[in-house]
Amino acid sequence: MDLELDWEEDIDWEEEAKKWKKEAEEDRKIREEYADWDFINKQPSPIKEALEILVETGDWRVAAAKADSRIPQVPIRKFRPLQR
Repeated sequence: MDLELDWEEDIDWEEEAKKWKKEAEEDRKIREEYADWDFINKQPSPIKEALEILVETGDWRVAAAKADSRIPQVPIRKFRPLQR
């Protein structure tokens, strides 16, 4: 089976980047709206900050990595079960 890709296709990468950025912003707003802020705000400081990063980014790996660099006392094994 031959797979041909048309690399000549004109793609407006700036426009695509704008679309992805807009979608990411819409996703973040939805996560903020549906986040259980009462639960998040009741967590101890390192966990709370990691969960806030998760809401912002939507990616637990990014949140855990940022939390690990900013809040070294948050082990991933403690953070992962809190993702809902």
